[in-house]
Amino acid sequence: MSEENNIKLVIETLKSALLLTNKEKLNGLILHSDQGFQYTSIQYKNVCKSYGLNPSYSRKGTPLDNTVIESFHSILKKETIYNKFIKTKHDMINLIHEWINFYQSYRVRL
Repeated sequence: MSEENNIKLVIETLKSALLLTNKEKLNGLILHSDQGFQYTSIQYKNVCKSYGLNPSYSRKGTPLDNTVIESFHSILKKETIYNKFIKTKHDMINLIHEWINFYQSYRVRL
């Protein structure tokens, strides 16, 4: 998490995830996102190219092109942020980490 939504955050997060993945499985992988400035930047495209990833983009103004992540974020907000009074950034980070662990391990998904 970061207080800023910028290219550096996206690239650092992507590289962290890539380090956890078998490099043989990365070549040709399609990495889908919206057309935010971070994902259309030269730096992002260069990182994708260096790992053999193929960036894919939703059409502008069409969140339905990326319904899986849009739905995930909606559920996250409804089940955590909208139901709590969060005092500090640390509390928010802990709450989100706990919820993601719950979501991945126990929550029923259809």
